[in-house]
Amino acid sequence: MTPMTMSQLQAMRETIAAGWMATATEHWSWMATPDIRFLHTNGEPYLTARDSKQCGGWYGRILRNVYDVQDEPRTAQAFLCDMLGEPDCAGIDAINVHAPAGKNSLKDSQRKQLLRNLLQSESKYRPAGCVGEAKFFIGGDINTQLMVPIRSVE
Repeated sequence: MTPMTMSQLQAMRETIAAGWMATATEHWSWMATPDIRFLHTNGEPYLTARDSKQCGGWYGRILRNVYDVQDEPRTAQAFLCDMLGEPDCAGIDAINVHAPAGKNSLKDSQRKQLLRNLLQSESKYRPAGCVGEAKFFIGGDINTQLMVPIRSVE
């Protein structure tokens, strides 16, 4: 509910970049050294990392009022993720949802409203259309309980 300070944000960036670099050099030595870039809007709860050698433009924006929770702002981070050297039409609409546990717990009806609003928001992949008509993925936290996969017993 409280935005990160600039020093907290910088510490997170350094930690993410160091972890990414260590993983890239330890496990994927065949890959070029990544060029880690971040997408962040001050005052918002999103910090998204990418390797700019693998993923091109982002065209990020914050979607506001994506669902109703009394007196608590609810947002999502949306961006177009495209492959380097490919046209924007080859990209994917990506949406990062952060639904912090506030004073009011989310109800299933609010989660459905959130997903409906996200799917109906403007697509950057298909500017004349909406996200639900394009290639997209939605990730993040919408305050659901831990889901344990069911394993078949043979």
